[in-house]
Amino acid sequence: ALYAASLAKGEPLIVIDRINHSRMQRGNYLALAKKYGYSTKIVWVNAPRHVCLQRIKARKDHPKLKVEDAEAALSVFYKGFQTPSKREADEIEVVGSPPEYVPVKDLTEEIGNRRFVIVGDIHGTVP
Repeated sequence: ALYAASLAKGEPLIVIDRINHSRMQRGNYLALAKKYGYSTKIVWVNAPRHVCLQRIKARKDHPKLKVEDAEAALSVFYKGFQTPSKREADEIEVVGSPPEYVPVKDLTEEIGNRRFVIVGDIHGTVP
């Protein structure tokens, strides 16, 4: 409600300081901002997992997260994390080390016009 009211008032700069690890969560904020004519920027703080865990455990004033639940909470975050895409916002800034990606091999020339089946190993899925 406060976010929508700020957009409607035309506040010059609005920052969403929130964990939005999925495209759907980010999309809720981004779509509304674009509707009101704002330019959008995702700032992705890419910290190593061990640093994230250390920061969670050091925080004593969190209203919901207990220190002993830090590891499980971080695992849930990483399992559901979706890398921000340039299609989501007008700009993306990565703070920290650049994300590491697995190189993708283009098989177009090798396969040609033949029919083919590709079988992959999908981690973290539930049958």
